[in-house]
Amino acid sequence: MLLGAVLIWSLNFSISKYALARFSPLAFTAPRYALAGIIFGAVAIRREKTLRILPSDIRLVLTAAIVGIWLNQVAFIYALHLAGAATVSLLFGTAPILVALFAHLSGVERLSRRAWFATALSSGGVAILVVGSGGNLSGSLGGVILCLVSASTWAFYSVALVPLTQTYSPYRLSAVLSLAGAVPLLLSSTLQLWHQDWASIGTAGWLAFGYALVPSYVLSNLVWFRAIGVVGAPRAALYINLEPVLGALFALLLLSEHISPLEGVGGAVTATALLLLPRGTRLGKGHASPEAVEPAIDEATPAATTPLS
Repeated sequence: MLLGAVLIWSLNFSISKYALARFSPLAFTAPRYALAGIIFGAVAIRREKTLRILPSDIRLVLTAAIVGIWLNQVAFIYALHLAGAATVSLLFGTAPILVALFAHLSGVERLSRRAWFATALSSGGVAILVVGSGGNLSGSLGGVILCLVSASTWAFYSVALVPLTQTYSPYRLSAVLSLAGAVPLLLSSTLQLWHQDWASIGTAGWLAFGYALVPSYVLSNLVWFRAIGVVGAPRAALYINLEPVLGALFALLLLSEHISPLEGVGGAVTATALLLLPRGTRLGKGHASPEAVEPAIDEATPAATTPLS
């Protein structure tokens, strides 16, 4: 289940890049989050009978939705629009490093010397990727910068949600955060939705949209939550390290993309940094705190959580 989820996420870089040839960027991503929120909401209500969030947690939920979904997705979709799927995939290898860094800065967890070395090495890999992108701000370099913004907001979001995962299940958080994040996304995408040529999308474009919505976002997250409940978050975290490399491989095979030798070296350095993270580092996926998404086996009990990485 873990490997299947990672394969689905890795393929999504190429599928989404393909879809952007038919959709405007925000017209592609905003409806996806609104529909995903409805689906997750139905799952959460069926499991828990409620989507209620305590008043004391509403501010944190809204902040997480704005930073971790709205800003994150705007940056991500335009990064994919400007840069190749392989480059974006490789750069997302920095996300676990950034999670560890934000955790250290926020006091959630202290980084070991090994983790600091991994952070420095990852930064070097990013620098090589930036140089290898060709230095064209109107093209891939702009995508590289936006991808780093997306990875940074995802990391901030992951750490900020740690307190919420101690109270709410990942299903309820996924529903509430997706719905809350969909509101500013839909507002931001109003013009693109209005001017989108829906008739020209075609069957292939709608299949790509469906893949990004159901297998890549909803189904894979539900599978991931269940798998982590069985094997535990630390063991599952090892599979996340495969995503950048597999994502780049899919882009090379399916989209015939080309990455420069420097970009390949930068991706390899970033991947090596991931392997240097302490084995106890816990990373997850989806919108229920990527580092602590282990649901309790008892359907009626909120997700059990632990501090991140």
